[in-house]
Amino acid sequence: MVSKDAIKERLFDFFGPGTRERSRQLGRASVEILFAQVEALLQAGGSQIVDSPLRPEHEDARVTRLQQTYGCSAVQIILTGQKAALYGRYRARAFSPDRHHGHREQEFLDEIEDRLGSLHPALHVPTELIAVDTTDFSKVNYGEILGRVRATAGLD
Repeated sequence: MVSKDAIKERLFDFFGPGTRERSRQLGRASVEILFAQVEALLQAGGSQIVDSPLRPEHEDARVTRLQQTYGCSAVQIILTGQKAALYGRYRARAFSPDRHHGHREQEFLDEIEDRLGSLHPALHVPTELIAVDTTDFSKVNYGEILGRVRATAGLD
């Protein structure tokens, strides 16, 4: 698995968290590193899970190029939910002692609350798109999600 947050947290450790703008810069650098890792794994014939919010205006062309170059398929899992539930989880994560201090999300929770539900639309590339309402995790059909991912990956 390749994770934008894992990369960003290493960059925080190396450069320090700094300001909100520094966090955004490290976020962009993290996506650059993430795509370099993805491409290296595809070159080696591997498959992977990418854990990152990808923005169509920035990543559509990149993902399309990877699909055309390596003949890979992709699945997008878009997590949705009721705003109150999402915000409650986001807030709990922001104040969790397990969350890396470099994210500094507790400083801009109001901004996040205003944007919840519209943060990351699906990419506009050929993929299997799975929308999952995470308001109540007990109602998520994990078997169905896994089945769709496995079918797209040709693992059935």
